[in-house]
Amino acid sequence: MNDDQTSTDTQPTTLAEPVSASPSQTAADLATPTLTQTAADLATPAFTQTTVDSANASPDSSDAQPTALAQPPTDPSVAAWLEALARIGVTGHSAERAVRYSHDLLMGLRLIRTYPQGVTIFGSARIAPNSHYYNKARELGGLLAQNGHAVITGGGPGIMEAANRGAYEYGGRSIGLNITLPHEQRPNPYLTDTMEFRYFFARKVMLAMTSKVYVCFPGGFGTLDEFSEVLILMQEGKMPHMPYFLYNTEFWQPLVDFFRSTYLPAGLISKEDLEIFTLTDNIHDIVDAANRIGHAKVGDNYYDRLSALDMPSRR
Repeated sequence: MNDDQTSTDTQPTTLAEPVSASPSQTAADLATPTLTQTAADLATPAFTQTTVDSANASPDSSDAQPTALAQPPTDPSVAAWLEALARIGVTGHSAERAVRYSHDLLMGLRLIRTYPQGVTIFGSARIAPNSHYYNKARELGGLLAQNGHAVITGGGPGIMEAANRGAYEYGGRSIGLNITLPHEQRPNPYLTDTMEFRYFFARKVMLAMTSKVYVCFPGGFGTLDEFSEVLILMQEGKMPHMPYFLYNTEFWQPLVDFFRSTYLPAGLISKEDLEIFTLTDNIHDIVDAANRIGHAKVGDNYYDRLSALDMPSRR
């Protein structure tokens, strides 16, 4: 791998192309838009502009006060959607938030159809370059790219950067699904495709739907959130039981021991729930699992052929 390689010669693909909609569309119609509405229309619609007084306020913070609706929305499809929402009593802050939610979901669903399902790698943004975990994530990213698998991360620094870097340096598909935060998070420079999300829940939907194998490197609360998100989807039968790895046994074993010593005796989980994931210290286990599944076509998705209602819960 070339340590000096940067992203200056390759710019990540961003979603700025138009997404369509017709002037007469309703809120239900906009769930599957058809082509005049742009990403910018949904990202910053004319009817809403939020100002945040505190640098630390969250997107949904009570400190975020929308300005008055000085002018009507310029895009007819957005206006039609607002009218449909108003008819069912959704107005003001709630209507504005619905449009922001839809932007993250619609553009995210569109992006993940532009590359084949790959391997999602979770892990801390605080891991330093050239640390053991960083180097192993970078090595894994390179191995996955060599075997034709897209590498998907949250797009930030630390473990995310390392995995993207390994894939990028090999010349593979390196996707970053980033999040807007008041501090720390920034897109890493090793991305071929990227999108910035406003909401964590929409970002996690894409990180789950976009992959066929999942890996958790050591991380903090954010990584635990992502770990439990995929875990509960598999446990409840909302997605199939796909290969799910916790990398580095020494780090993750205490958590698994807690599940066994506390959750299991209390009847809060079953023994089968502990089989959803696998502890490993060998990154080749992850690559082998992805190779056994194979390579889906661009635009195809393994989950399209499965109904969540038909999959049994593990409870």
